[in-house]
Amino acid sequence: MCGDENLFKDLSKVEIGHVSFGDDFKVAVKGRGTIWYLQKNGRVRAIRDIYYVPDLKSNILSMGQIMGNDNSVMRNTEYYT
Repeated sequence: MCGDENLFKDLSKVEIGHVSFGDDFKVAVKGRGTIWYLQKNGRVRAIRDIYYVPDLKSNILSMGQIMGNDNSVMRNTEYYT
């Protein structure tokens, strides 16, 4: 989920529904699209089917979404790469 419309390479704006969080806070999903990102090795990759949620203050990305796109995730003591 991403709240920054500018990060989407393509975005279909359509009201999809709502996302609920653990504290019963609900936010509207206003679209779905693709975000491109730059890897440390210089390759540009896409993550598809990202929800556009304008009310989010931070982006939320699941490991499953990343790894389902033929990527791998590595972790050291400070951060994931």
